[in-house]
Amino acid sequence: MEQLDQVITLIALSMGVGWASGINLYAAILMLGLMSNMGHMALPPGLELLSDPMVLIAAGFMYCVEFLPIKSPV
Repeated sequence: MEQLDQVITLIALSMGVGWASGINLYAAILMLGLMSNMGHMALPPGLELLSDPMVLIAAGFMYCVEFLPIKSPV
C-alpha cells in the first residue's frame, strides 16, 4: 500500500511540473528525463524513474501522438 502511495505522489508531482511549466505533460516528462540523463539536472529522489530510456521513449511517443494531429493541416 505504501508503494502505491509513492506512485500516486510521483504522478501528481510530475503532473504539477507539467502544469507549472505551461507546456504539455509529456514534453515536461521528456525534458526532465533528458536533462537528467545529460547531467544538466539532478532529479529529486523518486523521480529518477523519469530518466529511464523506456519512460523517455513512451513520453516522446505520446507527445508526438498528441502534437502532430493538432499541427497537421486538415
